[in-house]
Amino acid sequence: MKSYPKPKKRKKEDVDWTGFAFPKRNPIRLKGAAYKRLQKSVLVRDNFECQRQGCGLRTTNQPHHIIYRSHGGDDTMENMVTLCGPLENDCHGKVHRPGGQNGR
Repeated sequence: MKSYPKPKKRKKEDVDWTGFAFPKRNPIRLKGAAYKRLQKSVLVRDNFECQRQGCGLRTTNQPHHIIYRSHGGDDTMENMVTLCGPLENDCHGKVHRPGGQNGR
């Protein structure tokens, strides 16, 4: 009789809220000049305006991640948005929503 190996126990972080297993993936990370080009592209896409609803300032704006890098967010156009700089309205903390919705 052939014996099969026991299936590995799944870790809690390997299972989503529905209970189904999902494959882990490494987030997309850019470095150096590629990351700078991405930031510039986000600013141009958003017309250098803060994307928080009702803000629209065009001074000292910066591209920010919708899903933070520390939470596994990718360095992609879809995961970045232009927000006010720290010296203006500081929209950064007011825009992020779980699941990547940016409040535009």
